[in-house]
Amino acid sequence: MAGRAASAAAPRQRRRAEASAAAAPTVTPFVSGSHSTRQWLSAVGMITLLWALLFFPHLFLGQRVVFGDSSYYRPFAEFSRTRWHETRERTYWNPYVFMGIESVSSFADSRPQYLPGALIDLSELMHEPALAPQLWPLLAHLSGALALMALARRLWGVDPWSAAVAAVAWLFALPILGPFSHGFDAQFVSDAMMPVVLLGTHAAITARGMRGAILGALTLALALGVQCLHGHPQILVYSAMLATAFALQQAFERRHFARLLVWAGGVTLGAVIGAAVWYPALLYSALSSRSGIGDTGISMAVVAKYSYAWRDLLSLLWAQAVGFGRDTYWGGMQIEDNAPYLGATAFALALAGSRRGGGGGSSGFWWCVLVAGALLALGATLGPLFEFLHGTVPFWSRFRVVSYAIIWSALALALLAARGTSRATMTRPATSASEPRRTRLVGLGVVAALGLAISLAPLRGVYVDYAMAARPGLSVSQANVAAQWAGFELVALALLVGIALELLARARTQRTWAKPALVLLVAIDLAAVSAPVLWRSSGSPSLVAPPPPPLLAQVAVEAPHTRVYVGAAEPVVTPSLAMGQYSEAYTNFWISWRVRSLVGNHGAYPSGWMPVIQSGLTRSASALRAWGVEWYDIDRHA
Repeated sequence: MAGRAASAAAPRQRRRAEASAAAAPTVTPFVSGSHSTRQWLSAVGMITLLWALLFFPHLFLGQRVVFGDSSYYRPFAEFSRTRWHETRERTYWNPYVFMGIESVSSFADSRPQYLPGALIDLSELMHEPALAPQLWPLLAHLSGALALMALARRLWGVDPWSAAVAAVAWLFALPILGPFSHGFDAQFVSDAMMPVVLLGTHAAITARGMRGAILGALTLALALGVQCLHGHPQILVYSAMLATAFALQQAFERRHFARLLVWAGGVTLGAVIGAAVWYPALLYSALSSRSGIGDTGISMAVVAKYSYAWRDLLSLLWAQAVGFGRDTYWGGMQIEDNAPYLGATAFALALAGSRRGGGGGSSGFWWCVLVAGALLALGATLGPLFEFLHGTVPFWSRFRVVSYAIIWSALALALLAARGTSRATMTRPATSASEPRRTRLVGLGVVAALGLAISLAPLRGVYVDYAMAARPGLSVSQANVAAQWAGFELVALALLVGIALELLARARTQRTWAKPALVLLVAIDLAAVSAPVLWRSSGSPSLVAPPPPPLLAQVAVEAPHTRVYVGAAEPVVTPSLAMGQYSEAYTNFWISWRVRSLVGNHGAYPSGWMPVIQSGLTRSASALRAWGVEWYDIDRHA
């Protein structure tokens, strides 16, 4: 009897177990699954294609960035190159500018003059190809995007298309493309190498064998070396700080503390590679006018000028949240300082997978990095806290543009978007997400309605008042135009996020086209803001060519042992230049004209000149004659 009862109960238990299993959400546990080489090649191919489309004018039409500082640094580099070919001598300082600094301590000449002569000649052959004058920085940016794909894969084992989300979020990031559009090539190269630094850091700490760890350390050393030799010192410091924190987090999480020695070896090798540039620059930093007099550092008043306000952080999700108009997209070049747009769809993807487990503490670390970058970008807005950082953190007191800490947030969000896409597309029953899905759609509808209210009338006045308070330079008409475009942008963002959530749902049902479509959606979202800024700032290299010399230069070139001085504040209008004008007191064109000048070369002249300038001695005829100035033009129309 007992045996028959037990056998009868067994089917019932099996049925209850099957029913319980059917009722439970069928979430696929996250594992580092294998994906075919074809899938990875497809994802890499799409990223490469998007990179080629973004930089199409620069890669295939012979264009280059012609706005901002593009024309200021070229004359010295061209003079240095010409002198190398004619005399086989390296030019380390500017012989045409009396107040100038060593070129190795500025961005005036990024050519590798530290190499042996034969390698310099080889680099000259590859320098600025006619078809793509800025090819090498652009290739560095592509390598950084691909390195971010590899890092997302190593961290969380994401699939190829989720990794491509990280790459495209970095590729089109406005905090990277905005400065590049201003001619800041050194900053662009540093940004490009940051993901490579982090990839090398992760490999050095987490590789299974010592061979892989050493290879990671060498990758780290090479990337740091490139940042030192051709990058921007502020971004180098940001990169080093982030890599250090990441190395410590990974070593603690995996209990691989001994690997920190391998990582430190890579850092040391990178510093040795770049010592030819960073060491002279470090020595000069104590003398530069941009660091204050002596070792006092930059004042908090200067820091405040380049800090974000709390309201500016709205632009992380909504580019025109702080009162910009249409011109900001299609040519206004202030956007990279004041609108740190990181992508609404990228945020949505990062949040979509935030409730899923897996990945250890890495995801929490990157959320902290995202928040830390945004907070540090506030700079002086943080008050006493930032004053403490300003006075205690090494090198921090040397940074003017503290808002550029937002680059941490851009990188962290790219990685988190890849992780979120991967986890949010795991298999689950449609019924389990129906209620949250309905709630999200209602929320997006409210956002779209708010955008229409701002654009069409009911809330336009509120936005106009807010925009004018946030940006005192805006007129009423400009604020109204800004309101129209800001409202329409809010509607578009709600639509893009809605499409992204729908594509996630399709990807969960194994629609193979859904994830590639997500990659394109993130690209469209970011490119709508960053690509027009980039394209508008680009043109023919002739737009940064030296203009015809003015009369003062034509006279002075006949007397090479004397100097000239121009102190007029009014710029010279020159239609042949992309900027349409140039400042004679700041320009490097004096080098192209082969005229010795008292001023020019670089804005970071030695701080010893500050008392001289402040006392007005540069407008004294006697002082100018003592400095060897024979011709001068202080007030052009006097």
